[in-house]
Amino acid sequence: KWWKWLILTGFALSADISVKYVGLFAFVTIGSAVAIDLWELLDIKRPGGALSLPDFTKHFLARAFGLIIMPFLFYLFWFQVHFAILNRSGPGDDFMSPEFQETLSDNVMLANSLEINYYDSLTIRHKETK
Repeated sequence: KWWKWLILTGFALSADISVKYVGLFAFVTIGSAVAIDLWELLDIKRPGGALSLPDFTKHFLARAFGLIIMPFLFYLFWFQVHFAILNRSGPGDDFMSPEFQETLSDNVMLANSLEINYYDSLTIRHKETK
């Protein structure tokens, strides 16, 4: 049951930061609570005593997996889905770099480009100039 909630919390954090980067504050909040909890596991005044180093390492790795690695992989998964689905040129291309626009199919900029060789003569002017 503990693992289920740990993984679900990681997925929720990943979804949170995927929507807006303000979700980073949720990561900081949860991360602070986890750091405090891990610190308390090492406390010798704890009712059960401090955890041994191997047990503490297991707790640390479990939390790192559930709250750092899994959310990161889930976050990257959605980027992969977006790039697989949204591979055509569209009205939002102006916000993207020319290098990224070249990777999109049906790109007007790529269709109208010409190869420039060394010693070629060029005339550069603004697109609104006649």
